[in-house]
Amino acid sequence: MSPHDQHCVNCITSNCKFAECVIRKCNHCHIATHLCKLEEHIAEVCRRLKHMGRKKEFLKIDEADDLDIQLAAFDQNLITDSYNSSRTKRVKQRDPVHPAHPLIPLRFMVSVAQTKEV
Repeated sequence: MSPHDQHCVNCITSNCKFAECVIRKCNHCHIATHLCKLEEHIAEVCRRLKHMGRKKEFLKIDEADDLDIQLAAFDQNLITDSYNSSRTKRVKQRDPVHPAHPLIPLRFMVSVAQTKEV
């Protein structure tokens, strides 16, 4: 296995400085990943999540699993469920920290017009 392969297979650092493979953000979800993994990420994560959301497919949460596995599945189901909200609603709830998707679960946001009236 090449040094590039050894590094990128295991790297999960979003600000990685590995010179042989730069970090790029996904145009769909804005997650940072090595360029060599971007195509796989789009095919296996972004498209899969949208498909699951449209089909209302959710991960099974098994009480026999460790708590961190249960919580990860719960969080993933919240993200999947967010795809059932209208795009307009999701776009309105974006913020600088979450440029692609709103916080999960979708939260009520006070509009600028409402804050000026108060």
